Amino acid sequence: MVLAKNLRDEIQSIDGIIEDITEQQRSDREREKLISDLQTSVIILSQIIRPYIKTLPDCNYTTTIFEAAKIMTDNKINSLLVKGNNEEEIGIITDSDIRERIVSSNKNLTDPVYTIMTAPIASIKSTATIYDALVIFREKKIRHLIVKDASNNVLGILDIDDVFEISYSNYLFFIEKIETATDVNKLNEYRNHLIHLVKGLINNNVDLRSTTKMFSLIADSITKKIIKLAINELGEPPCNFAFLSMGSEGREEQTLSTDQDNAIVFDDINGNQNFEEIQKYFLLLGKKISDNLNDTGYIYCKGEIMASNTKWCQPLSVWKKYFTNWVTTASPQDLLDLKIFFDYRYIFGDSKLSEELRKHINKLTNSYSTFFVYLAENLINSELPDNILKLKSPIDLKLVLLPTVDFARLYGLKHNLITSNTIERLEYIHEKGILSDSMFQNVLFSYNILMQKRLSNQVESHSSNRTVDNLINPQNLSDIEVIVLKKYFELLKDIKKKINLDFKGTLVR
Repeated sequence: MVLAKNLRDEIQSIDGIIEDITEQQRSDREREKLISDLQTSVIILSQIIRPYIKTLPDCNYTTTIFEAAKIMTDNKINSLLVKGNNEEEIGIITDSDIRERIVSSNKNLTDPVYTIMTAPIASIKSTATIYDALVIFREKKIRHLIVKDASNNVLGILDIDDVFEISYSNYLFFIEKIETATDVNKLNEYRNHLIHLVKGLINNNVDLRSTTKMFSLIADSITKKIIKLAINELGEPPCNFAFLSMGSEGREEQTLSTDQDNAIVFDDINGNQNFEEIQKYFLLLGKKISDNLNDTGYIYCKGEIMASNTKWCQPLSVWKKYFTNWVTTASPQDLLDLKIFFDYRYIFGDSKLSEELRKHINKLTNSYSTFFVYLAENLINSELPDNILKLKSPIDLKLVLLPTVDFARLYGLKHNLITSNTIERLEYIHEKGILSDSMFQNVLFSYNILMQKRLSNQVESHSSNRTVDNLINPQNLSDIEVIVLKKYFELLKDIKKKINLDFKGTLVR
């Protein structure tokens, strides 16, 4: 009961509760400002690094420090790639290396550059964003990154000073909040901020790549923090391991309705180690990670493709056997269920394990053409349900986009691409002349429009407290979206014709 006076200064009673909401309003304003700042930052940070790449001269590892310094002076550069006798990249030397290491290590100018070079070289793909680069600079505490294309060829170098002045403080402040979180409840709170951020990006028509990239970048940060919290609880791992994401998160195409698909790869043990005890640790780690991801809004995988499952928590040698069997003996039907494993992406731990596994996969696929024939057959023989083709409710937009994802994967694996992202795969095969200009533009346009619709529909469902999924009522499609869908169905026929030409015939193993 609260007493109050009327206009005649008479006391009267009114029912109600007076609550000071000043703090809540302040908190809401801070959240909205943070999200607004993040939306501005994301547009900047999601820029591709290509414009910032500089050419990088090289020298042989036997070149003297004096000669290397002269090359840098003559070319007005501050770094030099060091190569071995077979032209392989083995290190990098910078002007600061020359200044600092000659003095600290008592080197002479006539010594070879390999004695002061930095090795191994940290690298980044040319399709990466400014944010990707900043994260690597920060984590590895380095100032230069070698930039490589999808075929692993060196394009040049990225210098931190060239991107440092870009306004990224608000965004990194948000990442810092994730990294300093002490429990899962805080991480869940930050993921809710992420959902608001994605809503803003979609409502402001930010391009698709920036939106899905941002979703994945923050999801990666949350996942890394969850892994660190789990390790703090369980103790240090008994050996090196790599945590991998697969499926849409592996492709950096996560939406508001995505479940977990992850795995753990750990080092092969030597004879003095207890395999059962080591695997027990990683299974416990996998369970804690999966449980906490679920509590943070990244729901369990219904098919149990998670690091908590013994089958997907194995040493590198077992993972190599898995992929060997899948590439050399799996049937087309088997590959329908296994294809998401080929979209894996390294998230945390020892990246060398992930790289070693990828090299093994590339070596296998280069030797077994029937693997691609089977993938091609699956795509050619797949048909969208009649209700989708006839635009009858409900339309599953994830299912609609699946042929494009499969198409990009087929050619991406065929050409040993490092990236697993659908758009980046399409861009590469277009750049190499494998995909015509018209087909590339049509596929990319359709994919962007339909993926954008998928995301906006999920945002609307979330705002209305409805189930967030991939289903949409055709009546909610605009006239333009209906036309795009119909054109897309026709485009899929052309895609299948191309696949049939490129991978025609069935080869006996």
